[in-house]
Amino acid sequence: VFDGEKIKFLPYSPGNRPDVAKVKSLYILGDGNLPVNYRLKKNDNGDWKVFDIIIDGISLLKNYRSDFKNHVKNKGIESLIKKLNDN
Repeated sequence: VFDGEKIKFLPYSPGNRPDVAKVKSLYILGDGNLPVNYRLKKNDNGDWKVFDIIIDGISLLKNYRSDFKNHVKNKGIESLIKKLNDN
């Protein structure tokens, strides 16, 4: 739970692509810091959208991609769509 915890955003350094950004932060916890990085992409309207969150080095995008791939392989795409809509 991060209730009342502080977040420190680290200095931004641009990458190679002007339409992709990585924003680094630290969640300041009572027992240490937790690195949380956000990967963003600029859409056609010029808005930035988060497409991945990396918590302590673990990418949610890669994690869910693997889970979704296994679900589709075993139960089909319609089952995955239904499961996502039900949640």
